[in-house]
Amino acid sequence: MRAGGPGWKRRLLHRRGSRASPGYARLRRLVHERTGLDLEAYKERFIERRVAIRVRATRHEKLGDYLRYLSRSVARWSGSCAA
Repeated sequence: MRAGGPGWKRRLLHRRGSRASPGYARLRRLVHERTGLDLEAYKERFIERRVAIRVRATRHEKLGDYLRYLSRSVARWSGSCAA
């Protein structure tokens, strides 16, 4: 199933309890470690929307796939964080 297929957003933004999935917590930590940007000041939905856009733009289906993609290259961080 491709990223833009039916139900992609529901799958991507799957929530557990009142906080986003552990993948979003990992993303927040990675961004903070690599850029110094603290995403905790941003509303959860804002981060989810921005990440969903980046996941689609890079043609990944899942947040985990996108995180692995980012982990492979530090050079991607400057472009990904600016989007």
